[in-house]
Amino acid sequence: MEIRRLRKTDLQNFFECRLRALKSSPSAFLISYDEEKTKGADHFLKSLEHDGNERAIFGAFAGGEIIGTLGIYREDHSRINHKATIWGVHVDAGFRGQGVGRKLLKRALGFAKDEMGVLSVALSVESKNTPAQKLYASQGFKTWGTEPKAMRHEDLLLDEDHMIRFL
Repeated sequence: MEIRRLRKTDLQNFFECRLRALKSSPSAFLISYDEEKTKGADHFLKSLEHDGNERAIFGAFAGGEIIGTLGIYREDHSRINHKATIWGVHVDAGFRGQGVGRKLLKRALGFAKDEMGVLSVALSVESKNTPAQKLYASQGFKTWGTEPKAMRHEDLLLDEDHMIRFL
């Protein structure tokens, strides 16, 4: 398995993985499958063309296909640009439990520390997503609060836990 920063040439492969993620785990994401599909793959082109240290999308590859993703960005404003946020973490169902998520997370944390130079990394996770919470906790993330009814999925209102790790 290869873990690397995605490039422009990975756009279609990444977008297909992203749509699989939204379809298979809809309550884990703030955007719906239909919204993402309507935006289209080109919505991510700017992030994949970017080679600086303000943002990146990492992919896990198996057999040349992206089977897991993780995005990270540093905050823009000078008073908060010592912080980064992780978004869009997903591992295809057939590859879960094999350390893919952990490897993606470690790569992103190394990027945050060594290339972004941030002091902390934050993320949010649906409160009932126990496997993801365990993964994040295993890498040093701590829950600092819960937002009740943070997201609506169909007729359900879901809570979201906010987690942080200081580097």
